[in-house]
Amino acid sequence: MLNRTRNIKKHSSRGRRIFDDFDSALRAGLSEGLTIIKSNGRYFDFYFEDRNSPVTLVTFHAATGPKTVEYPIFTGSRFAEKLGVNLLAFADSACGGAEKLLTFWHQSTKRVPSGKFIPSIIALTQRPGQEKHLIFFGSSAGGYAALHYSTYFPESVALVMNPRIELLGKPDRFDDYSRKAYPGWNPQMIAAKIPTSMSKWYAKGRENTVAYIQNTGDRLYYENHFSRFEAATREQSNIHFKIQNWGKGHIVPPANEYMEPLKSLVNHAPNWNAGLSNFAS
Repeated sequence: MLNRTRNIKKHSSRGRRIFDDFDSALRAGLSEGLTIIKSNGRYFDFYFEDRNSPVTLVTFHAATGPKTVEYPIFTGSRFAEKLGVNLLAFADSACGGAEKLLTFWHQSTKRVPSGKFIPSIIALTQRPGQEKHLIFFGSSAGGYAALHYSTYFPESVALVMNPRIELLGKPDRFDDYSRKAYPGWNPQMIAAKIPTSMSKWYAKGRENTVAYIQNTGDRLYYENHFSRFEAATREQSNIHFKIQNWGKGHIVPPANEYMEPLKSLVNHAPNWNAGLSNFAS
């Protein structure tokens, strides 16, 4: 796998802050641009755009390609600008540093406790008198993260595309990636430490709303991920599905298939079910 260069200049046009510890970053609150938090010799990065909107889009990027040469990586800036909403975008810290993984699904590593950092940073959007309606967004590995972290905010909605649901399922990635994310640990120990199944996570019901887009031409994800999540949640009225064939393989649907639902969610926030009334059509 190629080494990756840390390039923060490309994300610094709106400003840049760096903190030596997580508590200092929390005390400082949100500020436009790139925020960097040092953590045990690694960096945790997030990016914020403030448009004074009552809605904040919270995004998680998908797995990087094997030829990706720079990090951190953020997604959603163009979407947020078109929608006129705030953006809070997270980079997967495991994609950089010595780990340089394709993804670790935005979960904690041995050096960076992302599972602690991410909910606490998102909670900064919910300070009294400044509460924002939250739309979580991600595809594939980013979809896993969006589904996971949305549950910490019961009044939020997650819109996901072809998401990973079972970290221990196919394609087989967990054992290899986890050994790099947690040097010296065995995969069974790591699987007990972080959530590894969104079908189990949602099986007993969650208060957040989910809009799940699945390409039926992606047989690997349809059979090993979508089918399990759908079976675990089919009686839940706050889970909405849009299922269609957009082509063979693990590809995202055409832009209108997710931009139109996003626009509707923004326009109806926080009445998510109303915003998704035409979602499956």
